[in-house]
This record gives sequence, structure tokens and C-alpha cells, in this order.
Amino acid sequence: MENYLFDLKQTFLHNSEQFYEKFSKETYENLTLTEVHCLDKIENSNKPNVTNIALDMNITKGGITKISTKLLRKKYIVKYNIEGNRKEVYFKLTDSGKRIFDKHETRHKKLEEDEKDFLKSFSKEEQRIIIEFFEKYNTYVLSKIKAIKE
Repeated sequence: MENYLFDLKQTFLHNSEQFYEKFSKETYENLTLTEVHCLDKIENSNKPNVTNIALDMNITKGGITKISTKLLRKKYIVKYNIEGNRKEVYFKLTDSGKRIFDKHETRHKKLEEDEKDFLKSFSKEEQRIIIEFFEKYNTYVLSKIKAIKE
């Protein structure tokens, strides 16, 4: 039974990853899902600089620098400084970046609705068991993450 559960979990993760990658490339002009989420963080952040975006996305500052360089080159974002502070560089979306952000918001809401409709197909008792599983599994995964960081 445990082997079958493990295999199902692996298949679920693989299928989810494939779905979201295909979905994002078809929907977001060949941007990766991480790049789209970076646009989202830039739009929704008070101070969208490399450090804050890295913290929000749980990605290294070097990773965000690479992503932002691609987004700058593709003209989805621009850099700016706050008056009186030439040292810190911030980002904002261009019209093209805003268009992708708006599309992401719309698609995200649609996916959420679809998944909620799917979950409604389970009885309240089945939903309770699913919730219990995900709560325990998330706690387990977070403990593994914490152990790796230490």
C-alpha cells in the first residue's frame, strides 16, 4: 500500500509540473511559471527589489537576478530608483508585463474555480480525510526543508 501511495504521489507531482509548465508556456508567451510568478511579486510588492522578491519567492538573490535580467531583456519589466537613493534598484511592470500579470490573475482564478469544483465531488468525510492528509504531509515536508537548511 505504501509503495502504491508513493507512486501515486510521484505521478501527481510529475503531472502537475507538466500541466503548469505547458499551461504557462501556452498562456504566457513562453515565459516560465517562475518568471510569471516573479511578475506577480513585482506587481504586488511595496518595494520590488531583488532582495524582497527573493524572500517572497524563496529563491536566492542570484536566481532572482537571472530571472529579472531575462524579464528586462524581454521588456516585461523596467528598473527604477527612488529619488535620493541611487543605490537600491527596484522593478515595475511594463505594459507587456502588466498584460501577462492580468492574464495570470484571470487564469489563476479560473484554475482555482475548476479545482474547487473538482473537490466538491468528494463527500465532506472524504474532504476531511484529504485535509488531514495534506496538513500532515505539509508538516512533514516543512520539517525536511528545515532539516536541510540547518
